[in-house]
Amino acid sequence: VANLKEDVSIHQVAELIIEAKDELWKAMNEVDEDDDEEGSAAAYWPSKKRASSAASSSSSSASSFSASSSSLSSALTETNLQLKVAAIEDFNLQDESKWVLKINLVADDKKRIYVRQNINTQRPRPFKFRLDSDNAREVLRRASESMTNDWDTSMLKSHPGFASFSNTVGTYNGNAQKNFTRVVGPSENNWLTFERKYDWWEPLKTMVQAQMYEQLHAQATARGERVPAMPELWDLHVLRQRSSASTGGAVFSDHQDRHAEERYNKPFVWTITLLISMQGESTGFYQWGGSGRAEADGPQQGGVISYDAAGVGVMFPSLAWHRTVIPAIPEGSSFSALKMSFFFVAPSDRSIRYHTQQERLLDSAKSAK
Repeated sequence: VANLKEDVSIHQVAELIIEAKDELWKAMNEVDEDDDEEGSAAAYWPSKKRASSAASSSSSSASSFSASSSSLSSALTETNLQLKVAAIEDFNLQDESKWVLKINLVADDKKRIYVRQNINTQRPRPFKFRLDSDNAREVLRRASESMTNDWDTSMLKSHPGFASFSNTVGTYNGNAQKNFTRVVGPSENNWLTFERKYDWWEPLKTMVQAQMYEQLHAQATARGERVPAMPELWDLHVLRQRSSASTGGAVFSDHQDRHAEERYNKPFVWTITLLISMQGESTGFYQWGGSGRAEADGPQQGGVISYDAAGVGVMFPSLAWHRTVIPAIPEGSSFSALKMSFFFVAPSDRSIRYHTQQERLLDSAKSAK
């Protein structure tokens, strides 16, 4: 702290102290910040069980502490600190006349955890796109019609909703969550049931995956890296979001997408949420750890991203802290949105081998020209 510039605020000094405490705890207890449970505020505060485990292996902890101490000064740079302060301010300065954010109800320590985890682990920024061709609009229309007509019949029978996620914008209501959600997958048979019934699904999935490939290709090219194998679609959540009725069920507050980890040991890598249809005011998406405003398609710098037309999608890292944002509407007004959230896991060994084989074939074709 003594080496800081004179114009650093007391708030920034406090943040540095918190950072240092976090780093020390992590070194002594070997905490993996990505293993914290969904919705927990304890990501940087190890349990007694972990603390006692670390104490029983003092030599390992000592070496970890030594290694961490040597990198502590580089981790606590003023630039990193200012980035995190700016990210918190980005949330605090959002327009509550347009969006329901409940800014004052989010505790400061929660804000720091959400921002710190997203920035420290370098979660990529969200990416906004829109499916806007004539074919896409027709596919979206048919998808909306099918989901509306089949919601309480075949979708309920074959793809019932869930009631296990309590981080909701409104007061949690398990029955509402079941009523306003439907789940496709992850079993092969469940996917086949869905695919055989809806002939619009394959073209819709292809369009979404094309957007993902384009973004992954752009990221890899910018870093001078090879394009990675495509992640694999694990399951699909269909969400009906409405004013008042579903805010305690299918409208989610701050969370990470981790629902396949505990049961299947499958961490997600990317999530894409696509707006199928809407009425009334737009809903939105917010990811912690950005700066500036989201104005156009492409990598978003921060702010609330608006689902302002059917076909708008947001691609984001699944383990980044994020939330659904609903519009601040006057009494008597309403909104509704039908969305699909696509959850992707890392590619299997088979997919990677196939990807590598395709790359070799492309390289051979180029060499032959």
